[in-house]
Parts: sequence; structure tokens; C-alpha cells
Amino acid sequence: MLNLLNKLEDARKRRDTFRQQLDTLPKRLKELAARQKALEARQPDPFSHVTEALRDQYDAERHSVQAEIQNLLRQNSAAEARLAAIPHELEQRLPEKLNLQQRLAETRRQFLQPDQPSTPVSDVSHLEAQLQFLITEVQALETERQWLIQRGPLHDMLLRVAQTQLAYLQKDLLTIARALNKTYDHEQAELSEKILELEQEVEMTTEPLEELRVEIHLETARLRQITADYRQKLNRLNNDIMSQEQLTVQERQDADRIAALFEKYANGESGGELLLLAFERLRLERQRFRDTSVKGLEAELRAFTKLLYKAEDQLYHYNHQAQLRTEGSLPVDQTLPVSLRQAFDEQKVALRDQQQVLAMIAQAHTALRSLH
Repeated sequence: MLNLLNKLEDARKRRDTFRQQLDTLPKRLKELAARQKALEARQPDPFSHVTEALRDQYDAERHSVQAEIQNLLRQNSAAEARLAAIPHELEQRLPEKLNLQQRLAETRRQFLQPDQPSTPVSDVSHLEAQLQFLITEVQALETERQWLIQRGPLHDMLLRVAQTQLAYLQKDLLTIARALNKTYDHEQAELSEKILELEQEVEMTTEPLEELRVEIHLETARLRQITADYRQKLNRLNNDIMSQEQLTVQERQDADRIAALFEKYANGESGGELLLLAFERLRLERQRFRDTSVKGLEAELRAFTKLLYKAEDQLYHYNHQAQLRTEGSLPVDQTLPVSLRQAFDEQKVALRDQQQVLAMIAQAHTALRSLH
């Protein structure tokens, strides 16, 4: 009996939840319409100052909104399948309800007749609880069906808001990427001027330790110039990943749609035709997605992985190599000049920075390769 009462309480909660969702539907639609209006009136951000951290922040937001859209589409597919299944469940409960009503009427009749064997009150109470549970379960199913029918505008508005957010984030990311490229171009131009100055300074320097210091600064400038070029490459890769992710998300949505259609129209000729159309669309989309050369991506990944290993090896042996470079120019009893030590430290920082950028490029290549 306790188990039956718990099931009755759960059925009431489900029914009341769907009723509450129906009651709050107009308010939610109004709020979403206002939010959509505010999004459409939003002015593009000029981004006076951009950094790679800012790009990462916007990219994380983009991934979050993409996941939200994917979840909304899955919820809608599940809702469609559920809506198709409810009539069958209601049909199954109808004979159960009639049977329980008949049994309850017979039990009550026996309970009220003095010439009949005594019928326990608990039997009547149990049948009444069973009938009440079944009635509440039917009410919950009917309310759920009503909610699923009327939730369409809410789903459409939620999806519209999320897609608008995604569109703005993608535009912002492209704006940030262009601004970053300008920053890298400016950095490379400044480094080119500095390299010319340092090359001239090397030719004019005669003192060994001073010449070594200038040479290290020159190497560091060239190292940073190459790193700036790598950063541009990484920026382009991130844009390619964003574009490819959009295509991949569409492919997954189509696959989820096929699964939902299969569940909704498991039987029936019209359902089979819809499935064939969905499969054909997915096949064409996948063929289009694979046009990008996977071999080219793999070749680039191998090349940058070699550069990454080289940078890591240089970092590992850097202190030893720095010591070897000073042995011929530095007397045994003389400590390393502060200016020269600072030059070595700056070069090591620049080398570590390049190693980190190369690692991110390798990671980006791997991510892009996984999307094809």
C-alpha cells in the first residue's frame, strides 16, 4: 500500500509540474522575446584592446552556446518522440481503468451486503488507491501531452535566442582574430627594425663578452619574430576550427534528427520515406565536410611536432649550452656580467614562449584533424 501511495504522489507531482509549465509559458515567451530584442539591438564591440586570453574567453562562451543549442535540439527530438508515444499509453490505461472501476464497485457491493462473507476494508481502500493512481496517471499524461503540443513556440524562441548569441559570438571572434593579426604584424615590423639595428651593432662590437651579449639579443629578436609568425598561424587555425566545428555540429544535429525520426516513426511507410530523405541529406553533408585535405593537415601536424620537439630539446639543454658559449670569452675567476645573464634569461623566456605556442599549434592541428 505504501508503494502505491508513493507512486500516486509521484503522478500528482508530474501532473502539477506540467500544469505549472503551461501556466508560466506566456511569461517565459514574453521574457525570451524581450531578450531576443535586446540581442538584436546590440552594437558590435569595437574591442579597443585584444589579447589571446580574450579570444579564449569568447571561444569558451561559443562552445557553451553550441552545447546549449545541441541540447535544445535533442530535447525537441525527445519531446516529439514522447508526444507520439502518449496516445498509445493512454489507450493502454483505458481498459485498466474500466476493470478497476468494475472491481471496486463489486467489492463495495459485497462490503455493504450483510449476508455475504465479510470483505476487509483494506481491500476497498487498496482498490480506491489503485483507481485514484490510474486516474491521476491519465491526468498527468493528458497534461504532458498538452504541454508538449504547446511547447513548440517556447522551443523555437529558446533556439532563436541561442542561435543569435552564437552568431554574435562568432562575429566577435572574427573581429578579435583580425585585431590579433594586426597586433602580430605590428610586432613583427618592430622586431624587423630591431634585428637590423642589432646586426649593425654586432658588426661594430669588438669586445668578446659585449659581442656575445648583442648576438644573444639578436637571436632572441629573431626567435620572437618567428614566434609572432607562429601566433598568426595559430590564429588562423583557431578560425578554421571554429568553421569546421559549425559543420560538424550540423552533421551531429542531422544524425540526432535521424535517430529521433527512427524512434518516432518506427513503423509506417511515411516514416520510412522521411528516414530515407534524412539519410541522404546526412550522406551529402558528410561528403561535403570531407573535401578538406586530411593528408595536408597530417603533414602540417608532423612538421610542427618536429619543431615542438626541437624547442623542447633546446630548453632542456639551454643552461648547459649557455655555459659553453661563455667559456671561451669569460676568465675563470670572473663571474658572468649581469647584462649577459639577463640576455640569456630573456632568450630562455622567448624560447619557452615559442615552445608553448608550438604546443598549442600541435593541439589545434589535432583538434582540426579530429573534426574531419
